[in-house]
Amino acid sequence: PPPPPPDSLERLESQVSELRSALKELSAKLEEVREEVRGMSRSHIEYAYAQVGYIPSSLDELRELLSLDGVAIVAGGSVVESSGSVDSSSAGLLDQLGASVLMKASNGVYEYLIRLKDEKVLVISSSKYYDENSINLLKTIIEQYGEYSSR
Repeated sequence: PPPPPPDSLERLESQVSELRSALKELSAKLEEVREEVRGMSRSHIEYAYAQVGYIPSSLDELRELLSLDGVAIVAGGSVVESSGSVDSSSAGLLDQLGASVLMKASNGVYEYLIRLKDEKVLVISSSKYYDENSINLLKTIIEQYGEYSSR
């Protein structure tokens, strides 16, 4: 094919330049959104744990620190220790379903069932949603608390 006329080539180069400029703007805006999302994803638990940096001395302390409605440690279907309002009757669901973590939501309250070491189950009731990282951090805190409190 014959080469395009000079004015068409200039017009194409101008359009390519405009597209590159628009792509740079979109890329910059996308990076801003990514940074905002990263900032929002920092959970309440991670922040509190990082700020305090110690293992709580009781479940009451943990409940207050993280503004939980309730927290309980269940073993063999019986509550070993608890603080606040929490329904531990569903702790057996983990075994029934073969799961390590379950989350139920009802009327704006989240109930988390988390399998711990030694066949124990952590039951948490909260008005806040916790992501997988926060749940794993809670599990670690409680397991460290269990090791510390058994000494």
